[in-house]
Amino acid sequence: MRALLEKIQKGFTVKEKKTYFDDNLDPQLIDFRDAVRTCEVSDLDASWETASEYIDFLLDTMEGEELPSEDNLTEQVDSLVPCYNNDRMKWLLEDYNNVDYVDEAVADGSVEMENFSLFDAIGIGIYRQKEIIFNHLQEYFEAVVKNEGE
Repeated sequence: MRALLEKIQKGFTVKEKKTYFDDNLDPQLIDFRDAVRTCEVSDLDASWETASEYIDFLLDTMEGEELPSEDNLTEQVDSLVPCYNNDRMKWLLEDYNNVDYVDEAVADGSVEMENFSLFDAIGIGIYRQKEIIFNHLQEYFEAVVKNEGE
């Protein structure tokens, strides 16, 4: 599994602050690329960036073939939400669909309305987007581990 993760990690490049992935026509990398593309996230640039963060996280935390726990995933996603308001506004403006994550956070009560903060709402939106990608890739790698064991 570690060899696959390292191979995937080598497929990422960053150019002009955007993350790209090159599958080099490798079947394993094509499967990973397709897993990222089928994420329920409209902003593919954000998907690649978060996928790269997820791979880095796995390589840093995996012991043997065991994937990180849900608590570890939650903690990692939380650590990836920018703390500076300027970075949160940049995220909101990067893709017009990002406002949907903020709207969901407000609609479901995740944002405190009594002391409403737009930047807190955006932070929760960023968290949700990254959480979707992390969970999707976690399911993908659970299937990979299961298939390797058969």
